[in-house]
Amino acid sequence: MEELNQLLKNQGGKTEEQKKLKKIQQELPRLEKYEQQQKLLAGRNSYSRTDVAASSLRMKEDRAAQKPLARPAYNVQIGTESQFILGYSLHQSAGDTNCFIGHMERQEFLKQHPPHNLSADAGYGSEENYAYLETRQIGNFMKYNTFYQEQHPPRKAELVEQARFRSVNFPYDPARDEFTCPAQHPLTYRETKPYKTSNGYLSQRRFYESAHCATCALKPKCTRAQGNRRIQISFELQRYRGHARANLLSEQGMRLRKKRSIEPETVFGDIKHNRGFRRFSLRGLKKAETKWGILCIAHNLRKLAAQ
Repeated sequence: MEELNQLLKNQGGKTEEQKKLKKIQQELPRLEKYEQQQKLLAGRNSYSRTDVAASSLRMKEDRAAQKPLARPAYNVQIGTESQFILGYSLHQSAGDTNCFIGHMERQEFLKQHPPHNLSADAGYGSEENYAYLETRQIGNFMKYNTFYQEQHPPRKAELVEQARFRSVNFPYDPARDEFTCPAQHPLTYRETKPYKTSNGYLSQRRFYESAHCATCALKPKCTRAQGNRRIQISFELQRYRGHARANLLSEQGMRLRKKRSIEPETVFGDIKHNRGFRRFSLRGLKKAETKWGILCIAHNLRKLAAQ
C-alpha cells in the first residue's frame, strides 16, 4: 500500500496510468480482506465468525425439522470395537467420505496394529477409501451408496421403470467396450478424464455416449440433457465395489453389518443423550479435540467400571 501511494504521488497529471493506479488503490483494502478470508477458509466452503476454525454445518436435528439453519460445528469421527472408542478425530468437512483417511492416519496405534477388517456405512464407500484399505491390506466391509438398493430392488411399477434408466443398470459388453440403454442403443466410449478428490486422490473416469437419443422415444425418461445420454464410469471403483459386495454378503459380512449398526451410533447416543453433551463450550479445533478426547476417555472408563 505504501509503495502504491508513493507511485501515485510521483505521477504527474491525470493520466490513464494514474487513473488505473487510483482504482487499484481503492480496491486494495477489499482485496486484502478477501485474501485474509481465503486463508481462514483453508479450502473450506464456509467458516463461522464466532469460531473461525469451525465450519457452518446443518445439524441432524435441523434437517429433521426442515430448518434452513447452519451452526458452527465440527465433524466428529470415531472408531469403536464392542462400543469402546478406539480412536477419534475432528474435521472441518461436512462429508464423511473425505474424513475417513484423515481419521485413520491420526490414530497412532493403528499404524502399529492395523485392524484385520473394517466395517463402515455407505457414507464412506468411495474409490479413494477402498484403495486405502487395499493398500494397507485391511478387510473391506465398507458399504457404498447403492448397496441397499441392490439388495432391496423396488417393487412399485413406477420405481421399477425409473431404475431401468440408471446407468448402473445398463448392461456392459467388454468385448465391444460399450453399454446398452433400455432402448437397446449402444453407448460407445468417447474419452477418459482424470478426476481428483479434495484429498488429492487421482482416478480415471471413462465417458460413454449414445448417438441415437435425438430420435429415441424413451429420451424424456432417460435424460434431461438437450443432447445425447452420456454416462461416466470408473471401472476401478466397480472392482472395489464388487469386492466389498462379496464381503458384505458373506456370513462374516452379515455379522459385521449387524454389529456395526449398534457400534458408533450407540456410543454417540450415550454421550449425547445419556450424558447430555450436545455442544462444545470451547472454541478452536485443538480445544474442541481436547474436550472430545476427555469425553472419550470418560466413556471408556465408565464401560470398564460397568463390566
